[in-house]
Amino acid sequence: MHNLGDRVKVTNNHKMKAFSGEPNIFTPTRPEESQAELKVENLTLKFGGITALNKIDLSAHNGELISIIGPNGAGKTTLLNCIAGHDTAREARISFNGKDITHLSTHHLAKIGIGRTYQNIELFQSMTVLSNMMLARHAHYKYNVGQASLFLKNVRNEEVRHREVLEELIDFLEIESIRKEIVGSLPYGMRKRVELGCALALQPKLLMLDEPFAGITLEEKEDMVRFLVELNEAWNQTIILVEHNLSMVMSISKRVAVLDFGVKIAEGSPDFVQNHPQVIKAYLGDVS
Repeated sequence: MHNLGDRVKVTNNHKMKAFSGEPNIFTPTRPEESQAELKVENLTLKFGGITALNKIDLSAHNGELISIIGPNGAGKTTLLNCIAGHDTAREARISFNGKDITHLSTHHLAKIGIGRTYQNIELFQSMTVLSNMMLARHAHYKYNVGQASLFLKNVRNEEVRHREVLEELIDFLEIESIRKEIVGSLPYGMRKRVELGCALALQPKLLMLDEPFAGITLEEKEDMVRFLVELNEAWNQTIILVEHNLSMVMSISKRVAVLDFGVKIAEGSPDFVQNHPQVIKAYLGDVS
């Protein structure tokens, strides 16, 4: 009997270092401030005559870490793009915390608490780590351009609050030593970590990550796993993860959905998915 376990070693021994401070950013005073319930129904997206996604149903529940896997070209990133407002589905209903968000723009989705990272790192390469993270908090700024130019007292007080949030994130992600470095001068793996920091700076209710383990070293992958596990289990961050590294996916996910040629072919626990005949066929070919 062939299964994905023959190709993938699944481990659960990711040791986590203790966060050095009490987390405040992910401990809202009211539960609804962090509530994240996503529901995607009957999502179909076509590019010309090509059906990229075909009648996809997907949900993500509050405090859950769900992964989306599949071979190259399966439609994983396209699905994230539809949820995040970059692509508009031909047919779909996407709701977040009970509200229809199908046709909302990307900046409106960011304001209601949907944050993401990208396959190709989207950072301002000529700016510092701290400046990138400050810019990522734009949705939380309450002052206008005029107040900012005069640097009024309310602006100064708000800046202090933003910096407190960012310093906590910098501490959590262990990037204190590079906080004033220019992003373009950093190694690729560290830039991946900074991009995660920018996504978290938004204080998202739902965090979507597109291949966060791609192109980084084994040690950096172990660090990334530790961050994601602590975010999800200790800070109750709801996460949707798109990833090709199946060992990472199977070791940290609570639920896994599998796409192949734009169709969802399986969904369930990691054990269920890696032994599913259609999933094995999608990855390994017909082995009967």
